[in-house]
Amino acid sequence: MYLVGLEREHPDNSLDGIAFFNNSFDQPTVYVFPFGQAYHGIWGVPKLSFKWTAGLLYGYLGEYKKRVPLNYNGFSPAVNIALAYQFTPTWAGQVMLGGSFLMFMINMRIP
Repeated sequence: MYLVGLEREHPDNSLDGIAFFNNSFDQPTVYVFPFGQAYHGIWGVPKLSFKWTAGLLYGYLGEYKKRVPLNYNGFSPAVNIALAYQFTPTWAGQVMLGGSFLMFMINMRIP
């Protein structure tokens, strides 16, 4: 299983990006998210952030097409939420909750 993605945070804390991964059924999948927002310093913890993204998912095909809602020929809308913690200026960790999964990630900031 793999996940490779790029996420861009704009000066107004809006997010966009793309991720490529193998879904739970070992199918190549892509998530394109032109919409999102990051909220930094939540609950009074400066390094803790809440994030949400929304976009289009492609890759749940064949017998697995009903595993994501509103799937049409492999395309379906998607929304993800995450909690992130900034360990250093370069490294962060993130816990993401999607429609039916929980994912733990390590993120590296590219200036």
